[in-house]
Amino acid sequence: MAEFFFDALAFIIIFGSILFLAYVTTRYIGGKAGRAMKGKYVKVVESVSLGMDKQIHVIKAGEQYLLIATAGKSVTFLTDIQIEDDGISKDTPSPNVFDFKPFIEKYLQAFKGKKETKSDNNTANKADELQNIPNRPEGDVFRNNLNKLKSITSRVKSSDNKYGEGNSNEE
Repeated sequence: MAEFFFDALAFIIIFGSILFLAYVTTRYIGGKAGRAMKGKYVKVVESVSLGMDKQIHVIKAGEQYLLIATAGKSVTFLTDIQIEDDGISKDTPSPNVFDFKPFIEKYLQAFKGKKETKSDNNTANKADELQNIPNRPEGDVFRNNLNKLKSITSRVKSSDNKYGEGNSNEE
């Protein structure tokens, strides 16, 4: 019994030391790679994904800001841009941020079989508030798209869906 205990203890110590060495090695190599890829004069300020392999990047080269697009293996220069630092902190939320928590709660409650609660009403109110945000140039586009979605979903709910008929694009 004592021999089994010492064998198990030796196995745990050896396995733990292997995991620790793997962790330390990974951190060391990752740190070296990060410093090697970090440029002294060129910095990626912001990146926005536009699809699976399409992105737009704002790059600071010296004191100049450049806008480039990447798609697959190609990089395309778009334009020089003028950015003035207004002292806007990165912690301030964007007005385009949408809270998905009420929607998730709604669907979890529906999945669990519970009735609608006040959070469902708050979700509808938040969608209405988003439509009425002042000084928002894309508000009309958002409102039009939301109205289109509402009309589509109302047509789908009211149509005869026997065996999936009426839900196809075919005539």
